[in-house]
Amino acid sequence: MKDSARLSPGESVGVASTASLPWGEIVLATVGAIIFAITFGSVLIENLRKIGRVGDWNFYLARDWASAYTVSRFHQLPLWNPYECGGMQMLASPQARIGTPFFLLHILLGSIVGLHLEILLDLAIAWSGGYFLARILGLSPLAAIACGSIFPSSSWFGLHVGAGHLNFLTSLYLPWIVALTWHSMTRDTILTAGLAALFMAMTVGGAGVYQVTQAALLVGVIATGVAIQRRSLMPFAMLALFACFSLGFSAIKLLPTYVFMLSHPRTVSVSEYNSALLLLDALLSRNQARGRVGHVWDYSEYGAYIGIFAALMLLVGVASAPRRAMPWVLAGAVMFALAMGEVSANHSPWRLLHYLPVFSQERVALRFLIPFVMAVSVLAGFGIDLIQRSLGLVGRIAAMIFVTLCIFDLWDVGRANLMDAVDADPPPIEDRVPFHQLYAESVGSMFELSRSNTGAMHCYDVGHGDGTADSPTRVTGSNQAGYRGEQYLLGPGTVTLSRWSPNELSFKVATQGANSLVINQNFDDGWRLIENRGDIMPFKGLLAVRLKPGTQTVTLKYTNRYFSIGAMVTFLSLGIFVALVNRGRLIAFVRRFAVRFSASVT
Repeated sequence: MKDSARLSPGESVGVASTASLPWGEIVLATVGAIIFAITFGSVLIENLRKIGRVGDWNFYLARDWASAYTVSRFHQLPLWNPYECGGMQMLASPQARIGTPFFLLHILLGSIVGLHLEILLDLAIAWSGGYFLARILGLSPLAAIACGSIFPSSSWFGLHVGAGHLNFLTSLYLPWIVALTWHSMTRDTILTAGLAALFMAMTVGGAGVYQVTQAALLVGVIATGVAIQRRSLMPFAMLALFACFSLGFSAIKLLPTYVFMLSHPRTVSVSEYNSALLLLDALLSRNQARGRVGHVWDYSEYGAYIGIFAALMLLVGVASAPRRAMPWVLAGAVMFALAMGEVSANHSPWRLLHYLPVFSQERVALRFLIPFVMAVSVLAGFGIDLIQRSLGLVGRIAAMIFVTLCIFDLWDVGRANLMDAVDADPPPIEDRVPFHQLYAESVGSMFELSRSNTGAMHCYDVGHGDGTADSPTRVTGSNQAGYRGEQYLLGPGTVTLSRWSPNELSFKVATQGANSLVINQNFDDGWRLIENRGDIMPFKGLLAVRLKPGTQTVTLKYTNRYFSIGAMVTFLSLGIFVALVNRGRLIAFVRRFAVRFSASVT
């Protein structure tokens, strides 16, 4: 990108256009993203087959393993999870991460190695997105390096990953979402609006419920700033297009998840207050150890270290170009205000936000510090760009020193928490005994039980992330009184399991009279009879089939109609997007077809 393509400090970014990046720089930026990911995440490479054991690691590893195992072993879509809480929906669960394209790594390489590589790829995505964002804003390559490095290097990443919050990996898509929507809103480009929506769909698919709502809110605030700068409503039109494509592309996961959340609502308290001093401590204190005490939440929810160097660059960037920085200052201010929580009993942004769908079920206001750091990284890039441009050779040297010190400072503070992600060996895979369910007192055994083909009844989550360890299931564990097996008849007769898989069960049944087959899993209306003429019904919360007399085969299959509808919407949306991007070619094709058809008729 030539210097002449960049804006002066007082110009509005939203009005000007920027030259496209040359291929040489794209290649170098890609290499830089890979180097960043490998270097910053080196501890993951050095301990490729180790796992974390604190926080949510056991929960997410158990679910990731069950999903990959369903596909690789049984060649089924992971729609139902028999390994958790007595049986529950898998794909529809908001915290199921099977909609990310990197889920393929889990299938091919196993859930542990696949996860480590997924984290490294996500880091590379975040860095490249920040770099691209800075360049389309007209900033220098050095400023782009700063912008690309600050966001993923902040301590929020190491703290959340170290605590096993693997859904927060989707926060690393935020730089590309912001960059592509910015490009679409300042240049009225359908292509980049659609590409940003693809990253939103990846966020939904990666269990990023909080992340997708944060991204939507952040982009909405930025669109407001761009509209003010341009004095035009076109940014809102592109924002609406982005929103429609986001809903359409993610429908395959979003629709079943939304229906699931409606049937499993949770009530959260909005009475969270975090003082400005507490937030400044989270942003500037070098003590970012996960085990810090004295907070309502675990410190993994607090830390978002930016350090003094990024803070100074931010101040320089805002002071040097207040008009240019306005959308990012506005975005940062909104995110900071939301992170403070309920500053007022009636009118705080945090409380008002909870009147909206999905937001109403979210907690931990401090998580808004993550998109705040995204705004900080851009403003710091403005500051580096000014220092480099205005002071000649001295400025370029000073800017390089500042960026180096900033990155070193962030890495020195933030990388330590990544050790929590690789501090244990995984449990062994035991012999594949016939599937049965077990009540174990420790929720920390979910991953171990799953890998031995055993259902964990005492589980961390009942489907919608409420942190409850006791499921309301009526399922009886094989180590509990009253256990009658994983399938049994209520009346006289015999039943034998002939085929078992997560989504399909088949039994041989012999009964002389009308009877009922009870399956020791939670009832869900997604189960269908595909062989036999019985009726599926709930029996004390368990899955059951009403049978007629005789010797018969009973086969049940789990389906999710909302997944099927969502899949059709997703593919239709992709088709519309391709047609809009290629609308010139499409119109020409239709015209040629019409001419030929008319000629053939006449």
